[in-house]
Amino acid sequence: MTTEERVALLEGSLATLNRVLSAQELHNRDMDHNMTILLGIASEQQLDGKAMKVDLGIVSAQIAHIESRLDEHTLLLREILARLPAAPDQG
Repeated sequence: MTTEERVALLEGSLATLNRVLSAQELHNRDMDHNMTILLGIASEQQLDGKAMKVDLGIVSAQIAHIESRLDEHTLLLREILARLPAAPDQG
């Protein structure tokens, strides 16, 4: 093999290597971009989860208040019913 053939082969190999490296670099950039997007999504979901916990606490407190009020109304209705005269027998 002549020197010119060897240089030509080497140049061809170098060109192929450059194409492969360029493709890998593009792939790595895509991977970095996708990873950044996924981290952003995960962060947002974590914040949403914390907000939902706070909201759940508020809803639980409101339900407890409503249950307390229902208990008060039930007691009041029982007291009112106890004061009413008995219904006459119908028959």
